[in-house]
Amino acid sequence: MVANAPTFSVAFKQFTDWCLNIKDDVMIYAWSNTDHSQVMKEIQLKQYKLSEEEHKLMEQGWTDFQNEFDIHLGFERQISLKLALDMAGIDFNGRQHDALDDARNTAKLLRVFKDEELFDQTLRKIEEVMKSSSLENTLGNLIDLSMFMTT
Repeated sequence: MVANAPTFSVAFKQFTDWCLNIKDDVMIYAWSNTDHSQVMKEIQLKQYKLSEEEHKLMEQGWTDFQNEFDIHLGFERQISLKLALDMAGIDFNGRQHDALDDARNTAKLLRVFKDEELFDQTLRKIEEVMKSSSLENTLGNLIDLSMFMTT
């Protein structure tokens, strides 16, 4: 699959040039932080010299969307991309853990997550259930104690 692919240095430079030539601020969303960690390892192993702009992009431009999703919806443990898509009513397309398929599916979920109307239609109920609410009842309100009352 990579026989005719550019080297890491060429491909990474093309990627960062593309990101840095966009007029708006760029945020890179990945499902978990493993992609960022792997890219940073490759930079080190391939002895790629980051420019100042590339360094800023790598340190400030990446978002662990899985963590953001889990925290926002009140999950105590990380959930899979497939499960998150299921919750949003989105079918997973492609093969799980395939980089390109995961990126495409993450983008679909991100669109729903960032669009208030779509979020309300799909994920708001999950958020409301998962967020702990304050205790509004006492034990006495939850149990019918009337049969113990004497008149």
